[in-house]
Amino acid sequence: MPETDTDSVEREQARPSASDFNTAMCHFYRGEVYRSTVWRQRLDATTNWAVVATAASLSFAFGESRHSHVIFILTSLLVTILLAIESRRYRVSDVWRQRVRLLEENFMLAHLRDPEFPGRPDWRSLLAEDLAHPRYKMSPTVAVARRLRRNYCWVFLVIYAAWVIKLAVHPSPARSWTELLGHAALGPVPGWLVFGLGVAYCAFLLCLMLWAGRGPLTYEGIREPPRGAWRRRDYDPGHLIERPDNPSGP
Repeated sequence: MPETDTDSVEREQARPSASDFNTAMCHFYRGEVYRSTVWRQRLDATTNWAVVATAASLSFAFGESRHSHVIFILTSLLVTILLAIESRRYRVSDVWRQRVRLLEENFMLAHLRDPEFPGRPDWRSLLAEDLAHPRYKMSPTVAVARRLRRNYCWVFLVIYAAWVIKLAVHPSPARSWTELLGHAALGPVPGWLVFGLGVAYCAFLLCLMLWAGRGPLTYEGIREPPRGAWRRRDYDPGHLIERPDNPSGP
């Protein structure tokens, strides 16, 4: 059915004015920033739980020589669960973070620089598509790898270092490698098998952490200055801002 002049006029009247559009986008930006902040706080909560659990296990394990080293194995499993929970929260947080960066780079930046600043010509379509069909921007594996690289690698490092020290000093100082492996035994499970599984899990986490550095984060927005730039008196951080004539940055 062909479009009539009445339909065209009604559609034009329904389109918001520039003032209404700017007002709506400002409120939308505030809402997305709030969502991003809430999910950022949830990420910090799980990290804090992992740190507290690790500190509690250290205090318990080294409090008495008769306390079993199995506490570190259980703590490692608990921290792994917290890592999985945080990675899921990180995927959700990344959705709001990318929306905020899309608005900052194409809407807010145009008001701060020049209304004629081009930005991305399709940013409205990208935002509308993301609102109509929201999707995760990264896979679960990538999310786990990135949280491991940023925070949890240090937690696991402390746990496994303390585990080896516990095996070396309790219940009596180990004088040889064989005696240390004997301290790792858990009931009928031989010490070499328990220690080998621990080393294998550490190697798996290390490979995952190194794999996370293969690709950059989308809409990262924060860049490191050149080496030694902070010590220069004439250092101007303005050159770090991405300009239209230099889209690849420094």
